[in-house]
Amino acid sequence: MKKLITLCLCFFCSLAIFGQEAYIGFGPNQTEYLYTNSDGQSNEGIKGQGGIHLEGGYYLATGAQKIKLAFAMTFDQFNATGGDELNSYSWETGYLGLQGGIRYGFIEADRGSDFALFGNAGVTLKKMLSGNQKINGQTFELSEEAEFNGLFKGIYLGVETRYTITNQVSLGLGYSHAINYGRTINDETLNFSSGAIVFKILTAFY
Repeated sequence: MKKLITLCLCFFCSLAIFGQEAYIGFGPNQTEYLYTNSDGQSNEGIKGQGGIHLEGGYYLATGAQKIKLAFAMTFDQFNATGGDELNSYSWETGYLGLQGGIRYGFIEADRGSDFALFGNAGVTLKKMLSGNQKINGQTFELSEEAEFNGLFKGIYLGVETRYTITNQVSLGLGYSHAINYGRTINDETLNFSSGAIVFKILTAFY
């Protein structure tokens, strides 16, 4: 935990040093577990559940006026429940991630308007920090389960609207959808499809 806190502090300090625009974001997410067994069959009994999404990142200008590079550290809860007539089970997991991509400005606030509209796209890497599975009241750790504990690679797409308060501060509200691909182990595959509504507080550096 101390290493994680130190890593987060170093990351956010770097935002102020290198970021032309830094932000923090948070909001609810909804996850769908995309699981297939060795026969290629999915489990229809698994139902996605809500969790939280957190991120902190920055935007860097490029040579193109409407395009900026986007980098962020994220935390996501990927939760689900399931069961049948005899058994009930649930999963509660937390994943730390890094993402990088581009932000495209459809409507820019510096054209005389307080509002702006952006599109976001990029790639993600996620690793489980914590996780447990509950089966009929019993709790089991997921740290030793390879299908949960591997490195998840994914892509994300999103849209965001923004309102400028001052030259340095603005507020954003958007939606982001990501698909995170896990490893195939013994012909079994677990992927996460997750959508998040994200509220952002942004600060510009000049």
